[in-house]
Parts: sequence; C-alpha cells; structure tokens
Amino acid sequence: SIIVPGTPPGNHVGTNTLDVDPELGPLQDHGGHTPTLLPSAGSPAIDAVACTSSISTDQRGMPRPQGGGTTPCDMGAVEASDAYLLHLQVTGRGLIGVCAANYLPATPPQSVTLVARPDPTQVLTWSGDCTAEAGNPLQASVIMDASKHCQAVFEQGYTLDFDTQGGDPIAPILQRHDTTVALPAATRAHHTFIGWNTAADGSGTDYAEGDVFTFPAADTTLYAQWQIHTYSVTASASGGHGSISADPPGTPLPLTIDHGDSAGFILTPATGYHAVAPLGGDCPAGTLAGNSYLTGPITGDCQVIASFAINQYSVAFLDWQDETLSLQTIAHGSPAMAPPDPPRPGHVFIGWDTAFDAVLSDLLIRPLYRPAIVDAALRKTVSHSLVLLDGSGDLVRFEVGVENIGDLPIINANVLDLLPGTFAPSLWSCEGMDGGVCGTASGAGDVDERVDLPVGASVRYVIDGLASPVPEHGLVNTAVVDAYADADSANNADTARYQRCGRGNLQTDAGDETLLPHQCIFHDSYETP
Repeated sequence: SIIVPGTPPGNHVGTNTLDVDPELGPLQDHGGHTPTLLPSAGSPAIDAVACTSSISTDQRGMPRPQGGGTTPCDMGAVEASDAYLLHLQVTGRGLIGVCAANYLPATPPQSVTLVARPDPTQVLTWSGDCTAEAGNPLQASVIMDASKHCQAVFEQGYTLDFDTQGGDPIAPILQRHDTTVALPAATRAHHTFIGWNTAADGSGTDYAEGDVFTFPAADTTLYAQWQIHTYSVTASASGGHGSISADPPGTPLPLTIDHGDSAGFILTPATGYHAVAPLGGDCPAGTLAGNSYLTGPITGDCQVIASFAINQYSVAFLDWQDETLSLQTIAHGSPAMAPPDPPRPGHVFIGWDTAFDAVLSDLLIRPLYRPAIVDAALRKTVSHSLVLLDGSGDLVRFEVGVENIGDLPIINANVLDLLPGTFAPSLWSCEGMDGGVCGTASGAGDVDERVDLPVGASVRYVIDGLASPVPEHGLVNTAVVDAYADADSANNADTARYQRCGRGNLQTDAGDETLLPHQCIFHDSYETP
C-alpha cells in the first residue's frame, strides 16, 4: 500500500494508493514478531482493496479479510479487526499448551486458560495480564475484555527434597535460585519432630519448622530429625516369696523404654517357689523363660507385677516291679505319705530307697527288700533254785525259750535238751505264746519235742529237778533247736549252768520246798556280783 500526499483529490479506494490520512494507531505490539500500525476504527484503509488468494494473512499472521465472505481486505500490513488480541511472550525452555491469538468481544468476556509445560528442571513464572491459578502454577488465566499481553518465563530450577527418615512423605519443591520457602513440619507415628538437617545423622546444618530456606544453585536434600517417644515401665512383686529386678542387673527401676521396644526383667523366687505366668500388670503380654521375662512391645507407661507360687512335686511310690502304688503331689518341703509296705514273694520289705520326709524335687521311690529267712533263736537260763537243808541236793529250775525271729513260719522244729544224769527226777512243761504250738504240754526226763512257730511266735519249757550232787563247777546243761533252713545257727543252742553262790537260796523250812529266784550268775567259773 502506498500513501501519496498531494495526489489529486479523492479517495482512490480499490487501489493500493491512498491520498488521505489512513488514521493509523501508534506503532506498538499488536501481535506477530514486530511492532505494527493498526488502522483505527473508521480508517479509509479498512476494506479498501480487493483480497488476493496469494496473501491470506497479514504481517502478524492474522487471516485476511476480517469479516469473512467477500469482504475486501484492508490496505496496509495489518488487517483491522473487532477481535481482542492475546499476545503471549515465552522465555526459556518450555511450551505453552493452550493459546489463542484473537477473541471476539463477548458478554461476559471470555476467560482463557494458558497451560505451560516446562522442561523437568525448569520453573515457571507468569507475568503481564495473566494470573497464575492457585494450587496449579503451571496454569494461568486471562479475561479477554480487551487485548492482553502475557509473559511466561521458564528458568532453571533446583529441587529441595525432604527425606523424612521413616516419617510421612513430603513432596519435593522445585524453585529457581535465590527464591525462598518456609520449611514444613514432618510427621511420624510415635516420634517428636525436632527439625531438619542437611545430614542424615544430624551432623550438618540445622533448620527448624517454619525457617526460611533460600534455594542455592544446586539440588538439596534435608533430613528429618526425630526424638522417639519413651515410656516409664515399673515392676513389683505381689504376695512375697520372691522379687523382680531389671535386666540387665543393676539397671534402676523404673525403666525408660523407647516406643516399640520390650522391657526385660529378672525374677528371683524364694527357695521352693517359682514365678507364675502370665505376669500381671498392664504392660503388653510377654514371654517368661525360666526366670527371665521380656514384655511385648511397649506403647505407653505401664507396670509389670510378678507373683510366685510354691513348687509342687510329683512323688510316685513304686512296687518291686515298678508298678505305681501311689502318685502324690507334694508342696516343697512337705512330707509324702508312704503307702502300705508292698509285699514281695520270698522277701522282706525293709524300707524305701529315698527319703521323703521333706520333698524338694520330683521323686520316684522304690521299695527295698532283703531275702526272707528262717531263724529260730533258743535261750536257756537257770530261773529258780533252792538248797535243801538235809543236804540231799539242790532243787533247780531251767527255762528254755524258743522264738521265731525270722521272716517265715517254722514248722516241725525240733527242741532237744538232754538233761545230766545227776539231775533227776526231772519234770517239764511247755507253753506256746503268740501262736507258738508245743508238741506235748508236759513230760519227764529229756526234752525231745517238735514245735510249730509262726513268725514272732515262741514256746517256753520249764524243767524242774534235783541236782545231787552238785559238781564243784556247777551243773551244766545245753539245749538246742533244729529248724529247717535256719539262716543263723549261732542262736540255735544255749547253755545254762547251775552253781551255788554266796547269795544261794537256802531252805529255811524243811517242809517248804518252794523254789526261789536264782540270784547268781557265773562267768568262767567265777561268780558275778
């Protein structure tokens, strides 16, 4: 288009020559890559020339003609329009996903949303007529109630990562160098947040919740620092008979335990007592192994209560074939009660192999036996005497006792007492005691009798006669018993000797021959006082 001042008067509409004021606006940004002069409303340049198919857009890239159909085109580099122009300037590495250049006036005005897609390491800043959306900084909006200009600036960004070290995750923050952010608090179950640090072990730079962090020109990681919750665990013993202390030994009570850890204790029962499981109190239930107790994971202040019970022992009495005679439960230190003596053929029970008067452990108690024996014991004595006044001799009484001191009944034992020839006439009698049976109740002369002796039974023979003359060293007589299979022959015979002595029983009345208890005992021919 050519504007020619001083041409012949008239409007050369339909040509590319204009000799009147085209009424152009100021040189400014109307879109496109360069500033342009936009015809004002009523400009003679508007719809002044026929459109050609070879030029379908103006300098800015706007379609020609505006108005559509057969509307002529405007003269000049810029096609006038009633639409509002949205101009977007982008700086840096990124894309704007949604953008429109022209928007017709509308009631209400159109709202245009711009979506940015920065490169992963870029941060976005909106400026101009656009307003970033709250909660989504990658989007901005503009109200097209006039032509608007927006700017999207993509800059290098740096990441601030939050390592919560077991806490709830916190999203990283991407911002450009020298910008700031208020540091958030971290959360973690059963822990107290004490701040951030540039080192995981807390040896770096500390930051508190709410501190302003300035982004350096490098990615940064902050590590959460925690104080785990701790709880007080107390312990006591109920009912006596033992005590409870901390494990390891020497640790004072109450214990301070981290959340989720267990508390250990040592139980010390009194002698003869044991710890009772489960333990009392309100701590999480644990495990009792011997006298060591470990609670479950601790989640709050709590207490452990130990109690103790007396030991109970199993005591079994067995017979000689190891069959159970009696099974008893006995408290520590108390006696067990023995069953009746268990019999065993051919044997005699003599006791038990283990003491049980104060039981201190589980016991298996077995009987003790010895073989049953036959044992007949004979005893002969001088029981009475009388020295006659007429000098005819001495009246003497011998007594013979035979007793079954063995374990088995004695049948048909032979009692034999061959009397001296100087002891005559001799008369005897027999008496059975405790079941003993005499062969004959009485007789004269020598004793040669068969007797029956149940266990513990006995027989007694009383033998009276006149000793004349009395030998110098006394009247000696021996009696014997013969029992089948007697185990001890040493007690099967006994000898008695009658001899006068200083305390002799002298007759005082010739008509009275009552025997008197013999008071003299001789050993080796000598009188024993």
